Amino acid sequence: MNNPDLIIAAQSFQWMDRTRVLELARSSLADNGVMAILQNNRDYRYSEFLNEYEDLLEELSPNYSCHYRDFDYAQELNTTFRHEENVNQITLNIRWNMIIPNEEFIGMASSSTQVQLFRFHKPRGSIGELFPILDAGNSGLFIVGAAVFF
Repeated sequence: MNNPDLIIAAQSFQWMDRTRVLELARSSLADNGVMAILQNNRDYRYSEFLNEYEDLLEELSPNYSCHYRDFDYAQELNTTFRHEENVNQITLNIRWNMIIPNEEFIGMASSSTQVQLFRFHKPRGSIGELFPILDAGNSGLFIVGAAVFF
């Protein structure tokens, strides 16, 4: 498709060569086209449990950092599109929260590379060792998150 009106990038954008992707988007978009980036992440800064979870992920994987999501996408967009005429930049920040049943959290966590490494190195270890708060008799966890649309 030549000159699309809209290009959307989401979670995987953080793993891409963002400079290259944004340059390609800039050169490909139709006049007055839109480049949109959507990020949706759990927010460990407002949840003791999520903070402990992020600490655990960092412990399980020396190359992991809870700060891997802290990119300045607004600045990256400004840098790439600075010479374009009629550029409007809008950033929407949405905070969200939800209660997630323990089993669903375990399912989500079990898909992470760091938890899979734990299970590989400690095959008889239980997920309860990783998340003792789940054994506290509560039926769900309060999860805090943030969605940002650039």
